[in-house]
Amino acid sequence: MTLDLQRRVFALPIIGPHIALRRQVLRTASLAASGELTGADIIARSLAAQLDGEGVEPGTPLRRSLLSAAALSRLYVDLSTAGWTISVEDAQVFCEAPSVARVRSDAALQDAKQVMRDTMLARVREQVATEARLVDEVEPAIMRLIADGPSLAGALEQRGAEAVKPYMQLARRVDGADPHTGLDLHAVYRYLRYWWAFPYNDTPGRSLPILIRDAGQPDHPVCGLLCLSSPLLRLTDRDDALGLTPAWIEAVVATLGAVVGSDPRTALRAVDAALESQGRAALNPARVHQDVARLLRIDAPLERWARRASAEDRAAAAAAAASRVSADLVHELREAIKGVSLDGLGVALDRAMADPEGVSEELKVIGREAMGAWSDGRREPGRRGDELDLQRLFLKKRAHQLADLLTGWAKLAPLRDPAGEPLSTLLSLCGRGRLSLGSAVHRGITDALLCRKVRLASAQVTDVSLCGAVPPYNGLLGGKLAAMLALSGEAAALYRDAYDGKRSDIQSRMSGRDIVRPAELVALTTTSFYGVGSSQYNRVVLPDALGGQRWEEVGATRGHGTLHLSAELCRLLQELLVEVGGRQLITSTFGEGPSERLRKLRDGLTLLGLPADRLLQHGFNRLVYVAAVGPGTMPGAQTGVAQHHITGPSGDQVAEAWRARWLGPRLEQAIASAREFDQAGLLLSQRFPEELSRGRTSPPLPALDSPPLADDLGRS
Repeated sequence: MTLDLQRRVFALPIIGPHIALRRQVLRTASLAASGELTGADIIARSLAAQLDGEGVEPGTPLRRSLLSAAALSRLYVDLSTAGWTISVEDAQVFCEAPSVARVRSDAALQDAKQVMRDTMLARVREQVATEARLVDEVEPAIMRLIADGPSLAGALEQRGAEAVKPYMQLARRVDGADPHTGLDLHAVYRYLRYWWAFPYNDTPGRSLPILIRDAGQPDHPVCGLLCLSSPLLRLTDRDDALGLTPAWIEAVVATLGAVVGSDPRTALRAVDAALESQGRAALNPARVHQDVARLLRIDAPLERWARRASAEDRAAAAAAAASRVSADLVHELREAIKGVSLDGLGVALDRAMADPEGVSEELKVIGREAMGAWSDGRREPGRRGDELDLQRLFLKKRAHQLADLLTGWAKLAPLRDPAGEPLSTLLSLCGRGRLSLGSAVHRGITDALLCRKVRLASAQVTDVSLCGAVPPYNGLLGGKLAAMLALSGEAAALYRDAYDGKRSDIQSRMSGRDIVRPAELVALTTTSFYGVGSSQYNRVVLPDALGGQRWEEVGATRGHGTLHLSAELCRLLQELLVEVGGRQLITSTFGEGPSERLRKLRDGLTLLGLPADRLLQHGFNRLVYVAAVGPGTMPGAQTGVAQHHITGPSGDQVAEAWRARWLGPRLEQAIASAREFDQAGLLLSQRFPEELSRGRTSPPLPALDSPPLADDLGRS
């Protein structure tokens, strides 16, 4: 058999001695391969339902085999729904992931978008099935908050673009009821977010839901949604753009070195060529030149300034910039070390700073002992999650975190030497624009940058996790409006008012004192729905008179995650992990690690003998955008206090700019689109009747056209 090397090949794992289960799993794969997803789904659901049958007791080989079969069947349904190509040859299952990056035509582009819509819609349907109570609560009055298309069209004809008067309104659980309808504002937000073919999950950390209302229409209908959330910690292109990666340090240091050379023009071009060859989107020469110009505190383009400035001025400016970068890195790591409580660790801060490597080894021992005590405590009935358990967990976390920070502090010694020349030191670590991976200081710089990123991501960088228009305002380019309002000073003020003075529970326990994070935004980030084609963030920029903030495309995600896999698969794999391990190994407890769902899926897939990392590469890349609204996030570039919540434009000013730039020039198309809008078509009860019915009644599964499982197993 000849296999395409582009395929991701998975042989069907052995599921114990039960021939019947193997046959059912292969049938699921065959149906999925032929596009008969309804039949494949029936088998997968039936296998899962039989886990509650007689004779399938916990701890038995039969239950373990049945869990494995149910999980494999659900996996094939999920993958097929997500656009993966599945085939069955010689009793083996082969899977090929979709690749949107290979599209070459408009038709292929539309097909790729449709595959992603179908994939994400499957997850939306899964979520809607659990929202019957929400639908029943909201739908009797929600029509009053959805604009009537013909009426909106008439208002646009009479008053032009001025007919739309948007404003922002918080929609948290504490924000009460809508004065026009009496509906709970947060319930309205939750209901309307299902309009998009994209699943929505509450993120850990901060989350600020916002309704965009239209005061120009009766009852102020909702024309868009925003949500400002804590960002993911790992997103390489975003971090490059914010100056929070070692690669950014390498690029900046190499460029500073080129600036001070005898022939800066030639040296800069050589560094630019090295940057281009790395292929990191956010570290292209133009962006790096802008960052270095900010560090040098010059207004002119970098190359022009380097040609005209004297050698002495160039050397002095570059040395000052390198000193600020080095000082910021040292300060960041020092403050992070001082921010960890030493209670119960048996070390003093002075000794830790003076002997970081020795103290680090002591702390690792303490951390291992605390980890062992915590693990033993989890095995005791009724003990998991009590205060003693948490104390052990935080002791383990503090010991390990401080040990890591002290290791980084030791490696950062060359930059901590007050007698050293920061620029010379940094240049000595770099060769052709790259920090030597063998350099000891690389660990210290990496740790300092991680501390900086964690600090900013926890409070001053927010992710626009939801941003878009609610029909019929999508036909009025309401998505552009939402993207522009996110950049307003008013949005930053809403964020600051919500979180100013708030105590950080986890950080306070780690520090042994109350920690209050700042709430003044310095940057926003987001990702597009598609990794191909246009996005609502393209060309979104505030006028210079309003500050000139803009959404800038800086790269793309790697297409890694769990969105293509169902909650049902996650549940089955979690049960399998418990069945094999004898207890629940992964919970929602702080300290276990990031992304509970991701870990469950990865560990469960690995337990089935599948290449988990490959299966978690869903292939749907998304464009990454960054918008700076305050002082720079990169080391050495802080030049003032973040005050966008005060100096940024109001929502009304942004709305006026949107009307002038987007709605006004397209008024005729907007009127036609609004007139054709079917208001009732937005109701979830109309869009997802089967899912809501299933969520209410949980009907029995259709019978399989094969003997009952128990009888079949008896003959195997």
